[in-house]
Amino acid sequence: MAERLTRDPNLDECPDFSLEPFAPMRALLRGTGLTKEDAVTSLKDAWTEHNRQLRERWDREAEDRQAGADGAPQGEPADGKQQQQQLEEPPAQQQEADEERPEKEKKTKSKLRAFDPDLSVASVLAPRPSSYALNKLANFEYCELWYFTQEGCEDAQRTHRTEADDSFGMSKIGELVTFRPVASVQASKRALQDESLTWEQFHYALGLWGVFLNRRVGLRVSPRVD
Repeated sequence: MAERLTRDPNLDECPDFSLEPFAPMRALLRGTGLTKEDAVTSLKDAWTEHNRQLRERWDREAEDRQAGADGAPQGEPADGKQQQQQLEEPPAQQQEADEERPEKEKKTKSKLRAFDPDLSVASVLAPRPSSYALNKLANFEYCELWYFTQEGCEDAQRTHRTEADDSFGMSKIGELVTFRPVASVQASKRALQDESLTWEQFHYALGLWGVFLNRRVGLRVSPRVD
């Protein structure tokens, strides 16, 4: 069963799909033969239809909540029944419950991990490429080594902080077009071609590329540069 909506979709405004952040989405649609204007119109129509469905769902859920509130006084609240049962419980049963409670508390406490005051915390963040680069890696697609340089990882960290968690872009998989987080489908404007990297950048990126290739696809790679 789908979770109830927590935000009123009537308050949402249609994005301007002609802006730069939606360029990858327009490019996918233009690849099917649409013009830029037609692509913008198609995206707007899709958003409007989705928002209409959300508004109808919001209205149905509001009616359900109202119906539940109207029917509540007809029956005794669950908490009231439970309290009544506790008052009517014989003293012997209440005593047994009190004796079992400490044992349950001991079992709960035993599940907690012991705190190690001597455990050190790393003061340096491990370099991590962008979601775009890792997505390319997982799909065995070409990806510029710049994304695995120190500059590329720092750019990915800055971008991750500024992008909204609910920003999505379109991605084409075979004959299907799916929505994915913008960070996983949008290339960085600062990316450099492999031939433009310095030797230090190339050597660093090649090592990090091998590490994440092993993590993402399970291949054992030991890059070697002669």
